[in-house]
Amino acid sequence: MRALRFPLFAALTAAGALLLLTSRYDAPAETRTFLDRNGRVIGTLNASYDGLQDWTPLERIPREAVERTIRAEDRWFYWHRGINPFSIASAIADNLAHGRIVRGGSTITQQLAKNLMGSPPRTFFNKLRETLLALGLEMRHGKAWILERYLNTVYYGRRCYGIAAAARSYFGKELAGLSSQEIAFLVERPKAPNRNVGANLVFTPTPSMHGRHFLEYVAHDRPNAANVVRTTLDLDLQQRLEQATARLLAGRAFQDPKLTAAAVVIDVTTGDLLAMVGSRDYLDETIDGQVNAAVALRQPGSTLKPFTYFAAFAKGFGPDSIVPDQPLSFQAAGVEQSESYAPQNFDRRFHGNMTIREALANSYNVPAVVTLNQIGLSYYHEILRRFGFTTLKRPPMHYGLAVTLGSGEVTLLELTNAYAALARGGRYLAYRAIPMGATPHNGAASADTRFAPSSVLPNASEYAAEVTSILTDPDARLKSFGFNESMTIEGHEVAVKTGTSYDYRDNWTVGYTPSYAAGVWVGHADGSPMPAPIGSSPTAGPTTGATGAAPLWHAAMENVLRGKAPETFAVARNNPRKGMARHAPTITEPSKPWRVVSPLPNATFRLHAYLPAVHQKIAAEAGAAPDQNLRWFLDGRFLAASQGDSKVWIVPEPGKHTLKVTSQDGYEEEVAFKIVSEDNI
Repeated sequence: MRALRFPLFAALTAAGALLLLTSRYDAPAETRTFLDRNGRVIGTLNASYDGLQDWTPLERIPREAVERTIRAEDRWFYWHRGINPFSIASAIADNLAHGRIVRGGSTITQQLAKNLMGSPPRTFFNKLRETLLALGLEMRHGKAWILERYLNTVYYGRRCYGIAAAARSYFGKELAGLSSQEIAFLVERPKAPNRNVGANLVFTPTPSMHGRHFLEYVAHDRPNAANVVRTTLDLDLQQRLEQATARLLAGRAFQDPKLTAAAVVIDVTTGDLLAMVGSRDYLDETIDGQVNAAVALRQPGSTLKPFTYFAAFAKGFGPDSIVPDQPLSFQAAGVEQSESYAPQNFDRRFHGNMTIREALANSYNVPAVVTLNQIGLSYYHEILRRFGFTTLKRPPMHYGLAVTLGSGEVTLLELTNAYAALARGGRYLAYRAIPMGATPHNGAASADTRFAPSSVLPNASEYAAEVTSILTDPDARLKSFGFNESMTIEGHEVAVKTGTSYDYRDNWTVGYTPSYAAGVWVGHADGSPMPAPIGSSPTAGPTTGATGAAPLWHAAMENVLRGKAPETFAVARNNPRKGMARHAPTITEPSKPWRVVSPLPNATFRLHAYLPAVHQKIAAEAGAAPDQNLRWFLDGRFLAASQGDSKVWIVPEPGKHTLKVTSQDGYEEEVAFKIVSEDNI
């Protein structure tokens, strides 16, 4: 008996250690259920928030699903105690015969142990831990517990953990309603969860599959939330927006398979996030559908211009202030030999002097840059910060004056919320996904002080009303947009602005009523340019914010305003349709008798090798009155004489050059430019 004491003691110690090891997994897997604003279930996520999981007791899982799973994964499940040496030996033999890994020898218990361990890397030590844990699970819990855990935690693809969540994701059914063919399909998914679906089945995700991007956004924003969390989402509106996004992009996606979109709706009064569409199809891997474009960083195009003019109004300018739209170049302050910035309008034309109302309504680029140059970059970035933009983190000089045209990056969510602040009369309010008074933190009522509106500036309501009066005026934007029915909502007064980023990578439309703000982005998740629609005019180019995003924005706003009474905005004192204009100073460049308009300072010209230089002359031109007599000098040598705005032609030679122009009144200007040959590019 003494000889048996030590082995018996060792065995009992080992058994105790195994039981202690497995005791940490006794409790059911933690899940969190998220409800919409009306108490309807959006979805249930697992503890790590990386997928849907709906825990289902073993007795509610169809017997056929259990039996098929055992036959497919571990037919000796009821005959072993966690590991099956015969299966391991058979798997090794098959793998050696094929010269590669064709199957594994893990039992269902071992697979569960691996899942419980968090699927660590394949090492000898981790395999030993997995084996010991499998033995401990069998000793402590038995077969029924293991089957229930396995069928509720194994990954089935589509970011679904557990067979119940998979049934809803693929077929829109509860487990009891699955057919034998559907059960057979699901049983095979864990072997290759990311494999393309090829079965002859009808896949109809349940309505609870809607709002996936919102669900994951809230879960990661509130990692310590209670087990059941009420949110601000309107599930009915969410479903309609997702359907509208898929429907409106279907035709264009046929021509441009990578095309996707995002949409956001915010309640202006409360800041509640009512809807969030992150892509046109969450489950489509070809468009990176699981990437939430609503919170992705993208260049906003012209959608920041309203805030440029808001800042100008705060500086004393008004909608009737005159701003130039002409060839202009700007040098970075304090930086020698820097490249000049010469903004161009979208239509590649200049329109002369105009009011700010006309400039903003028609989204002209040059007036926006001139205005920003007047008010100052630092002041403008402070205004953007007060409107809630947090992503423009670099110094203002990094973005330069082009920031008003979208040289920085923002998110659709923050952009839409900034427009909500305009609708609120220039009062910023943080958007929220969990309503006030809900229990987002283990039962403690929310009392977040972020959710109290604050004015971005004294008299901000006046400046916001002036911006709104322009964005709600369809007549003011006729020159650039014509009558675009996508930018109006019948029976409702809406303020709207579009934007298109560089190289047609992003289409935007953002707008608001007194009660709701909606924003839409259309583009590629990978940031690549969008091609021109097939069959479009060669001069039409790819889609813009007005043609690409506005139709979806229109559909979103129509869904939001369905059944709502019409509302009107507060009257701006300077609105020519509704009141008297206040003092409107003029925005001008420093007064000069004339100026060189071509070439622009620090411009670079390319000399083609296949053409004689005499056929590649560069036009030099000054904006001068007809009675001005000008003399032109190139690199110190007399070039030509001209009168008024007559052109002078330069035969190009590679190198750096200086062009000097003088007039009879003694005024002169000097412009440096560069010519490079193709051989040196």
